[in-house]
Amino acid sequence: MRFALSLRWFVGLTFLLLALTLVAGYSMLSADYFIRGMDNITALQMEKAAQRYLASTPEQQRRQPHRILDYTVYPQWQQVPEALREKVQGAPQRSGEMIKVANRDEAGDKRSLDFLFRYGEDGNTVYVTFRVSPDTVSAMVRSNARQNREKLLMISLAAALALSLVIWLLLRRISQPVNRLVQWTSSLDTSTLKAAPPDFTYPELNHLAQLIRGSLSSVQESLDREHRFLRHTSHELRTPISTIRSNVELLRRLQLNSPPQDGQQRQVVERLDRASLTMKHLTETLLWLSRDSAENLPTREVMLDQLLAQLADEMAYLLEDKPVQVTLDTQPCQLLLPEVVVRIVAGNLIRNAFQHSWEGQVLIRQRGATLEISNPQEETQGEEDLGFGLGLKLTEQLCAKLHWHYRNSTQHKLRTATVDFGG
Repeated sequence: MRFALSLRWFVGLTFLLLALTLVAGYSMLSADYFIRGMDNITALQMEKAAQRYLASTPEQQRRQPHRILDYTVYPQWQQVPEALREKVQGAPQRSGEMIKVANRDEAGDKRSLDFLFRYGEDGNTVYVTFRVSPDTVSAMVRSNARQNREKLLMISLAAALALSLVIWLLLRRISQPVNRLVQWTSSLDTSTLKAAPPDFTYPELNHLAQLIRGSLSSVQESLDREHRFLRHTSHELRTPISTIRSNVELLRRLQLNSPPQDGQQRQVVERLDRASLTMKHLTETLLWLSRDSAENLPTREVMLDQLLAQLADEMAYLLEDKPVQVTLDTQPCQLLLPEVVVRIVAGNLIRNAFQHSWEGQVLIRQRGATLEISNPQEETQGEEDLGFGLGLKLTEQLCAKLHWHYRNSTQHKLRTATVDFGG
C-alpha cells in the first residue's frame, strides 16, 4: 500500500529540512571560519618568529636552527625534520605560504598538527615549524576551544528550534482555516447550501469556498429537477398504465364471451398485457426510488416463499415458446418487510432472468431471507442490454437505499443475482 503524505506534513517537512540544512551549513561555515582564524593567528605568530630571527641573529650565525618561544626556525630546507619534509613533498614555493599537516596514530586518530611556514625578506628565506598536540596545548586554550564548540552547538540548536517553532506556528496558522474549510465542506447538505459560507481568513480559501458552494448548488439543483421530473412523471404514468391494464382485462373477458378470434388478435392482446405489466413494474420502481426517505416505509408480515411463487407465475408469459425450465426451490419463511418494495425487487430479478433466458434452466432458490436467482447467459449478450442495464441498476439502487445486501455476478456462462432481505 502506497503511503500518502498529507500536504501539511509535506510542507512542514520541506521547510524543516530546508531550515536544518541552512543551520548545518552555517554551523559548518562558522567552524571553518574559526579554524581559518586560528590558522591565520598561527601564521602571524610564525611570521613574527621568522622576523625576530632575521632581525636578532647575525648573518654568520644563521646556519643552525633556532627556537623562538614554541616555534623552530630553520635557515635551510634540508634542516627541516625529514618526517615533515616527506609529508609536505617539497618546500613551499611562495613567501608567506603556510602548510598544515595532520599526524595520526596507528588507529587513525589525529594526534597532532604540524605547521610549516616559509618567510622571505631581503633575499633571506627561512622555514618556521610549529607542532600542536594535546600535550602542548595549555588548559586555557583547551577550555576556550571547548567553550567555542559548545557555544557553536548551542547556537545551532537554538537556531534549529527557533526555525522549527516558526514553521510550526506558520503551518498552524495556515492549517486552521483549511481544516475549517474541510469541516464546512463535509457538513454541506441541502439546507446549509443556501447559507453563505463563513470567513476562512484568506481570500484564496474564501474564493474556493464560493466555488465549492456554487458547484454543489448546481449539482443539487440538477438532482432536484431530475427528482421532481422522475416523481411527477412516474406518478402521472400510473393512471394511463392502470387504464391500459383495465382495458386489457376487459378485452380478455370480451374474448371469452365472443366468437373465437384468430391468433393474431390474441397475440396483440398478450403483447399489450406484457408491455403494460412491464410499465407497471418499472413505474412502481421509479416511484419508490423517488421517495425522500426509506425509514418510514409501511411493513407487514410477508411469506417470502409464497410471494416468489406468485411472482414466478405472473412472469411465466416471458417464457412462452422457450425451452426453459424453471426450478423453484423455496422454504417457508415469514419476515417483517415492506411488501411492495420486496415485490418490486424480486419481480425485477425474476423478470430479468425470464426475459433473457432462451434455453436451459432458471433456478429460483430461497433460504430464509436470502434469494438467489440464476439463469444461463448467452455469449453475445452484453452488459448494456436493457434487462441487465436499467432493471438491475434500479434493483441495485433500491437495495442500497434499504441496506439490503445485493450482488450480481457472471461465472461460467451463468448469471447469478443474490439479495439478502435481512440486511
